Amino acid sequence: MTYGIVLFGNVLAVSRGDLHVTLGIGVFVLLMILLFYRPLLLSTFDPVMAKATGIPVKMIHYLLMLLLSLVTVASLKTVGIVLVVAMLITPGATAYLLTDRLPVMLSLSAIIGVLSAVIGMFYSVVYDVASGASIVLVASFFFGLAFFFSPKQGVITRKWRARNI
Repeated sequence: MTYGIVLFGNVLAVSRGDLHVTLGIGVFVLLMILLFYRPLLLSTFDPVMAKATGIPVKMIHYLLMLLLSLVTVASLKTVGIVLVVAMLITPGATAYLLTDRLPVMLSLSAIIGVLSAVIGMFYSVVYDVASGASIVLVASFFFGLAFFFSPKQGVITRKWRARNI
């Protein structure tokens, strides 16, 4: 595996075997998240309370790190580390700017991630540019929109609200 593949991957040249491995890991990770949703949620945001209620916080932490590692390694050859890191951070950060409710944030993050991937792939095919870079640009564009125009935290929204008071 070359440095270019590790950094940027090649989503358009995915083999059937890579697809099966990625799909298997994705299903496993999704099942683990669904199975351990409450303990993951509580131990991530309030480990003291989680420990007080009997949740094995260290075990849940290691489970979360294992799941994150599995997703990263499975995606590495396919999409590259740049896209993996960008898609781990950008959709969640964008959703965080738009809502303060966790269930809405999780749903919004997934929607933003899927939209970024679909629109980025479309631009990649139409304009014959790197797919990973176009996906990251679309995700960054969504983040920029949220950063400036978010109802509660947007830079322009806050200035406009302060001006009208």
